[in-house]
Amino acid sequence: MATHASLAFVLVRFRGDPSEPLTTAAADRMFTAAGRGTLNVVDWFDDNTHGAIDMSGNRVFGWYELPDTLAEYSARRTDGTYPRVKIVELARA
Repeated sequence: MATHASLAFVLVRFRGDPSEPLTTAAADRMFTAAGRGTLNVVDWFDDNTHGAIDMSGNRVFGWYELPDTLAEYSARRTDGTYPRVKIVELARA
């Protein structure tokens, strides 16, 4: 019996940058059961765990805008104000 281990994939972009390098539909195909059979994340876990982990409940959320511009984020990373994991905290907020 497979263990269900669903993940949420959050699409974020920096403030003031309207670009979306990946459409929501493409992200759904890449990360969720909508793309089953295309060698996506769900297929990878199924194949590599021999069916022991079921990721078919994955969901994609977004696009959400981060509170920082890319320049602000980069400056804070460079001067040590932001740790490497800060991007995750910004996305959660």
